[in-house]
Amino acid sequence: MKPNTHISGVCLALCFPFLVNAGQLASIEEVVVVGSKIERPMWSVAGMVEILDREELDKQQLQSFAEISRYLPALESDFSSTRFGSTGLSIRGIGGNRVAFEFDGVPLPQQIDVGSFADNSRLALDPSIIQRTEILRGPASVLYGSDAIAGVVVISSLDGKNLVEDDKQYYLGANVGYFTNSNSRLGGLTWAWAGKNDSALVTFSRRDGQESDNRARNVAQDRLNYGQWQFFSKWTHEFKNGAVLRSSFDYFERDVDSDLRAQLGFERFASTTRLQGDDRQTRKRLSSAFTLPPLAWLDDAKLALYWQENNTRQLTEQSRSSRGVPVFLERDFFFTEQNYGAEFKVRRDFETGWLSHISVAGMGSPATTRITRCFTDKLEQQHTEQYCSW
Repeated sequence: MKPNTHISGVCLALCFPFLVNAGQLASIEEVVVVGSKIERPMWSVAGMVEILDREELDKQQLQSFAEISRYLPALESDFSSTRFGSTGLSIRGIGGNRVAFEFDGVPLPQQIDVGSFADNSRLALDPSIIQRTEILRGPASVLYGSDAIAGVVVISSLDGKNLVEDDKQYYLGANVGYFTNSNSRLGGLTWAWAGKNDSALVTFSRRDGQESDNRARNVAQDRLNYGQWQFFSKWTHEFKNGAVLRSSFDYFERDVDSDLRAQLGFERFASTTRLQGDDRQTRKRLSSAFTLPPLAWLDDAKLALYWQENNTRQLTEQSRSSRGVPVFLERDFFFTEQNYGAEFKVRRDFETGWLSHISVAGMGSPATTRITRCFTDKLEQQHTEQYCSW
């Protein structure tokens, strides 16, 4: 009787998957950098990694970067209030400065919050310039420091070649949008060029909107008007030997005017009759990264330099009564964070017998950070107290 070769072949493939050609596996492996700061197959990372590419981000129609948490488990947005909105992300219930954020290798600003009057957002970027996002759930403090107790979010920006088709040199695109839940509008313009060894990208985006249309019954609704815009530019040069140089600059600005009404008459605001805010946040970043091609004795090497400045101004006006006497208060917060640094890392792969090894080494100057916090308290325009720390 002739044996059933089809059944034998299926059993062989299921029982001995390691016999599949290694080249076939390599072609479908997902490569990530979040787990070890080098490119590695996702299956080799000791932790749960989630990847969102440009196509997935476009499908979700994000109004802000914090909205990536809508469809991902164990990830949620840190929503502060109507005034400050989403200030960060929480991974498995831990958020704030215990989640490390990197944008093109540059750490995003820290979060500073003071009660109901000041809250500095870490997510000062527009989702329209993002090419890929990698999220690692779980501690990674060995590589990223104490900011990574909960996990790491690594964000990569667009390149010019990501947009230009193979048979063309230029790309010009525009997008507009309107969201009924917050009466918000968005618009953007993108230009890209790709040559033989060089590519460039310039994009501008603008978003305006109001408060979300949701509230409890018999509770006054907060009023909010915001406007934000971002300019981003990037230049990439590919050398003949395979080395790559990337340099980018981006500027982000967000202005918010708020009239907080929902909390008036409750708890600590029981005697407050007016609470209004005027906030502005700006972020500037300049970075450059040089990647060497694989060499006979070295598989990967990268040098990165960066400079970044984040400025936050949050002004609050409060009217309330104290023992029947009208009181007017102004609380002004100013927060400035400047940091710059450098990082150099190398990787060497080798084998000893039937074992494969990956050796990684690196060094970097500690990110030099200068933080200035100022708080001004004015009472009835007569008494003023100011506190600053550096």
